[in-house]
Amino acid sequence: MVSRINTALSRKREQRVLVMVITMVICFLLCWLPYGIMALLGTFGRPGLVTLEASIIPSILAKTSTVINPIIYIFMNKQVREWSERCLLMSHYPALSHCSS
Repeated sequence: MVSRINTALSRKREQRVLVMVITMVICFLLCWLPYGIMALLGTFGRPGLVTLEASIIPSILAKTSTVINPIIYIFMNKQVREWSERCLLMSHYPALSHCSS
């Protein structure tokens, strides 16, 4: 009985991690593919095809990838979310204690 419960919990955790990893990969691709396409067009396309204005949005989108990953961790990982909430609470009430694990 206990073995079945542990197996079910383990499978559920693995599925949550899998969903988180797939979400991270999809977000990474959505952030970096436009930049990669523009870089390829700029390198191998005809001169003047990629203008400065056209390259700004893919560049900014690629840089947001570094912001998106922590957000995914916070919303999809229970331990990280609880730690973040504790740290936010402690930042408002420093007398309580510091952010420890």
